[in-house]
This record gives sequence, C-alpha cells and structure tokens, in this order.
Amino acid sequence: MPNCENCGAEIGEARFCPSCGSRIDSGGVGDYLATVSDPAPAVRGFLDAMKICLGKKYANFSGKASRSEFWLFMLGFALIAAVIFGVDYALFEFKIHCVGKPRIFGYHPRALAQILAAGAYLYLFLPRLAVSVRRYHDVGLSGWLYVFTFLLQGYLEAAIVDAHIGASVMCGKYPERPFAEWLPDWYWFAICAVGLIVLFNLVVFLIKGRIRAPKEYAAEDIPGFVDALKTCFVGKYACFRGRASRSEFWFFALGVALLGAFVVGAELVVQSGDSAKSYGLAIPLVNAAILLCLFLPSLAVAVRRVHDVGFSGWLYGVILLIEGLLVAPTVKAYYTAVLNYSKLYDYNQRALEPIPQPRFTSYLPEWFWLAVAAVVLSALFSLALFMTRGTKGPNRYGPAPTKPAKS
Repeated sequence: MPNCENCGAEIGEARFCPSCGSRIDSGGVGDYLATVSDPAPAVRGFLDAMKICLGKKYANFSGKASRSEFWLFMLGFALIAAVIFGVDYALFEFKIHCVGKPRIFGYHPRALAQILAAGAYLYLFLPRLAVSVRRYHDVGLSGWLYVFTFLLQGYLEAAIVDAHIGASVMCGKYPERPFAEWLPDWYWFAICAVGLIVLFNLVVFLIKGRIRAPKEYAAEDIPGFVDALKTCFVGKYACFRGRASRSEFWFFALGVALLGAFVVGAELVVQSGDSAKSYGLAIPLVNAAILLCLFLPSLAVAVRRVHDVGFSGWLYGVILLIEGLLVAPTVKAYYTAVLNYSKLYDYNQRALEPIPQPRFTSYLPEWFWLAVAAVVLSALFSLALFMTRGTKGPNRYGPAPTKPAKS
C-alpha cells in the first residue's frame, strides 16, 4: 500500500491524502497511469484553446498540449498581432498624428496604440512560451530544448537586424560600394541558422503527440492569478522561508509587470499634460514608493521559488549581487560609446574631409563583452531556476506548495 510523501499515511488509490490533504503526484495507481499514459487533453474549439492557454494554464510549463490546442492558440495570437499592426498602420497611413495634434490621455493616437501593443505582447509572452513547451512535451521532447532554441533564435535575429541596419547606414554614406560588402562574414550563416531553427520547431509542432509521455511532465496544481497576488502581498509579503510553486511566482511576476506598466504610463501621461507643473515631484515620489513596496515581496517570492527547486536562497542573492555590480558600469560604458560614436559621425556629416571612423565596438572598453556575458549568464541561470519544477514532496525548506484538498 503506497504512503503519502508528506505525512506518511496510507493513501491507496486516492488523489489526495486523507490525513493531510496533500495532492498525490505519483503514489496513487490512478494518478500514475494518468501521468504516464494519458494523451494530451483534447480541445473542442478556438475559444476553448484560448481559455486554457490564457486562463487555466497561463504560465504552466508542465503537462502536455495537443496540436489543436497549440495551433488554435497561435491562430488567436496571430489575429491579435494582425489587429495591433493594422491599427498602427492605419494611424500611420492616415497621418492622424499630424492633423491638429490630437491627444488621447495626453498621447498621440499612434503612440498610445504602440503602448497598448507593447502591453499586449508582454501579456501574451508567457502563455505562448508555455504552450510551446507543453507541445514539446506532447511529442516526447524536453521543454528545455525549446527554451534553448527560442533564446538562440532571438539572439541571432537581433544580431542580424543590427548588422543589416549598420550596413544600410554605411551604404547610404558610400552608395558607390555594394550593400553586401558592409555585411559581416557571419551574416548569411546566422540567417541559415534561424531558418533551420524555424523549420525544426515547425516539424515538432506538426508531429502527432505520443500516447505515452515521461512521468515528470505531469501537470501540477496551480493557484489562480488573484490567489498568487494575495499570497505574495498579504500572507507572505516578506516571508523568505518555505517554498513557492512556479505558478505562484509567474502569476506574481505578471501582476508586478502590469502594475509597473500602469505606474510608468500614469507618470508619462501626467508629465505630457498641461498639469505636469502643478504635480511637481508628487507623481514620481508616489511611483517610487510603489516600486519600493514591490521590492520585498518580489525578492521573497524569488527566494521561495529557489527553495522549491532545492537550492539555498543565498544563491539568488549572489546572482543579484553580480548583476547589480555589472549592469550599471556596462550601461554607462555603452552610452558613453554611443555618445562618442555619434559625435564623430555628426562631424563627418558636416566636414568637407571626413575622418575615417572606426567600428562602434572599438569605442567600448575591453571588459564590456565579458561583463555582458556574465550578466546574460546569470540572468539565464535565474530564468532556469524559476522555470524548473520543484522537488516532489518535502525538502529541507518545507513541504511542497500544493493546494489543500477540497472538502
């Protein structure tokens, strides 16, 4: 007869422990069979897929997603993106921002549309990443493989765009030379690598899911958005002990991001209006106080999330220390290089005999890329910790963060 991992009581085939109420992930025979052999849950339609991905499984990286769930959600994502780009194009095409200088909450209509678009993309980022990871699980692959390809593709695309813009600028200055001469040697290799990544992901997303899946991909109990905010802001505001599940952490991160966007947006609206002088420093001080109140719960839930994985919270403190010591001098060195590069570029635009201008990277200090690599690696390590599933059962930091059984 199997026993509960939390209290040791006999559980039989129950889904919850009759003694402590903890959910049984692998003790009951029914749960074990559902974990190992059940296919991905069927999705009945477009609205069903959107409800699952944007509601019940907003930031759930466990479990599996069928092809219908993935592609119906991607259809909704594409429709939302089409609406955003359509509104932005319409405002640009009809030049509404140039006719009488209209304002909506202190913004030009196109600027307001771009702010709302940024908020929509921020809201859709986590569910898009989560459903892709679950689709990988349905095929039988690890979700970390998708995370790796996603980050690699983003890095290569950013490098390609940066190289293309730099070549366009140089081609405009020296039109007699072909455009391809200004492109770096790795440009076409990076394009081929991005194409291969896209094709690989497309094949994975089109493959039919496996009936049997690894046991560790079983779905976990997740609290709702409101429950996560109540826990982090009320019950465990400055609690650095215990554990926090992935859903608790990511729902709280979503709430902080939305609140931060509202705070910054409110400050920009007030400063752009006619009443900016009457408020003085009141709005910036209020916003600073709000952000200061968010510091402790954000740090506490991050430490509890690290505890849930099985690591000490001091490890996250070391990561924050590394990032804090390196981010400020790195940003300062970058903007100093931009200023020096822009001064010589502007001089060459007006001078009769331009001075040969070195590449932008020559204006950066020697330690710049080493510091950037250290910051990126520490950020990726933190992201890996926050996305890793917690240890099953109790560990040295306390019992597993699961929902109590419903009476």
